[in-house]
Amino acid sequence: MSIEQLASAFARPMVRALAAGGDELAIMRTVARVATDPPEGWGRLSAKFDRTRKDAVAVLTAKLPGVGRAELNFRTRCAAGLLNWLALAPLGAEVAGKSERQIEQLLLPVVVGALRGASNVR
Repeated sequence: MSIEQLASAFARPMVRALAAGGDELAIMRTVARVATDPPEGWGRLSAKFDRTRKDAVAVLTAKLPGVGRAELNFRTRCAAGLLNWLALAPLGAEVAGKSERQIEQLLLPVVVGALRGASNVR
């Protein structure tokens, strides 16, 4: 799996929800809130979030062998945070009314950049 494919799989549920709006987006907003500030009793989703992050870090470790696990975990958390922000922030003209494909064209380069990072930036 390439980093681009990982970013697409990672972002796919949010892209679908952003394009569909309505109940799908409401569900993603709930998931985003739970991921960022879980209410008491919602820890049952933590294992799912942890597994997703672990799977993403495994792909990144294979593609970015010179980058440490802690940094890859940080990048994955940043990418997830970006997606959560999209669900929770009031959406403007950037994504409102756009198709899944149009949203992917806007969003995937950003998620890829968050996951890939840049070795010359320190």
